[in-house]
Amino acid sequence: SLPDRDRPAAASPAQPVSSRDLLGLRDRAVEMLVEMSGSETPQVRANAIEGLEGARNRLEPIVALGVLDANAGVRAVSLMVAARERLSGQAGPARTNLHDPSPFVQAAAMFALKRFGQDIDLTPLATMLLDDPEPAVRAHAAFILGEIGEESALGMLRQANARQMPRAGQAQLAVMRLQFAEAMVKLGDEDQIHTLHAALFPSRPEDLEAAALAAQILGEVGGRRSIPDLINLAVQQDERGNHMPAEVRLAAARSVAKL
Repeated sequence: SLPDRDRPAAASPAQPVSSRDLLGLRDRAVEMLVEMSGSETPQVRANAIEGLEGARNRLEPIVALGVLDANAGVRAVSLMVAARERLSGQAGPARTNLHDPSPFVQAAAMFALKRFGQDIDLTPLATMLLDDPEPAVRAHAAFILGEIGEESALGMLRQANARQMPRAGQAQLAVMRLQFAEAMVKLGDEDQIHTLHAALFPSRPEDLEAAALAAQILGEVGGRRSIPDLINLAVQQDERGNHMPAEVRLAAARSVAKL
């Protein structure tokens, strides 16, 4: 047997984290996100604003700046957050953003106004879904229809899903179809869970973005039957011992925790 000095040290038992410690961690995280919301990089600003959801006392003034941001992505994310948190004080900027040059901002503004209980014509959203030449715009419109919960939109989503886009790339189309499936599940079409589950098995590098998105969506829509495959996605290794990319593993792990 090994001498005592050469024995590996026994792992100390994990100590439970107190509520006070968790609150402290949360407060530090919120402060970091508040600071990052003023970043020079638009993507960082947008992610920080989204990360502040749930910290309502710190969120509202930052969203008020975000809906007026020079960057369209930041404006769109800020409007989506305002909608989900029902920050109805942003109704005025949301109505102004109905005329934004970016369809992503326009769609997010419609979502916000709908969530604020205001009368809003959703016809432009249907036009984006059915006719926009960009798969990402169609996907965004589908996502918002699912979030709004308009069951009457289910037929329109099926119609859009059946339309061909011969000029679009396969990776773009795969992501779009998944967001269509998510919206349809939210509106009551449970069969679309199979579409989401099938995307958890990427066979090519270009399938990885869709796999990460499908993993994330399954956590959102309650796809509990996918838990074993989500766990596998998070831990599996290829023949060289490589794991899936971090984005895929994080999405899978987060959804397993949520489910």
